[in-house]
Amino acid sequence: MKYEQIPIPPALETFIQSIWKLEDDEHRRDHFQSFQLIADSSPGLIFQHADFGNFFREGKQLPAAFVFGPSTKFGTLQLEGSFKAMGIFFYPDALKTVFGLKAEQLTDTCMDIDTMTHVKSRSLVEKLLNAESIEDRLNLMLSALQKLRADHESNIDVNVSFAISEILASHGRLSLRELSKNMNLSERTIERKFRENIGITPKLFSRLCQFQSSLRYLKSQNHHKLSDVAFEFEFSDQSHFIRTFKEFSGFTPNNFIRRSKELVDNLAQPVR
Repeated sequence: MKYEQIPIPPALETFIQSIWKLEDDEHRRDHFQSFQLIADSSPGLIFQHADFGNFFREGKQLPAAFVFGPSTKFGTLQLEGSFKAMGIFFYPDALKTVFGLKAEQLTDTCMDIDTMTHVKSRSLVEKLLNAESIEDRLNLMLSALQKLRADHESNIDVNVSFAISEILASHGRLSLRELSKNMNLSERTIERKFRENIGITPKLFSRLCQFQSSLRYLKSQNHHKLSDVAFEFEFSDQSHFIRTFKEFSGFTPNNFIRRSKELVDNLAQPVR
């Protein structure tokens, strides 16, 4: 399996967090593989070339190109055949500010781009399927996203953007009460804005940020004690950290450490 991060064009850095491509080096139609999906507050977009293989989730075949919302739990993605896929992870409010969607409708699920009439997606998907190279597909996708962003720029909520940046900067440790005070908005108003723009409550968003921060920390460190990680990210104790980590990833922290080199950032881990 070949995984590669692709540099983000500067003009798109305001709403895109990462771009990646993933290719299987075993080109067999009878090849089956499973990936462990990890909870994440970031929405995204995936294009898979159906001529090589197909992705399945809970027994249902996924479309060639689809947008997905925040994932609040871990899960499993199955692959039949070999594959060539590329994807994008956005900042948390992109469902509203790029696609013009109510974010709540995509929490823990995905949407076929062909159902988004404003994306003019049929021509886009056809172009992606017919493109000769990964570079051509990437340019087509990024061009379409840049136009969508321009079309929905009026959906940007500066209060939501501020709240996201504050929670991310605190690694999920900023309480809703503190956030409400900093923003001079009621907790109920902030919760409503989060559901509309991100798809989850600010409390769950903070928990996912705390988990993702601890996950990145585990990947970046060579030696550490779990108690130190729990303390660093303000879990109540080591047991609380382990429970939370397993809830959102399906792995204990120690299992994650042992297999971290196999991980595809922000997406999936092969399950054996």
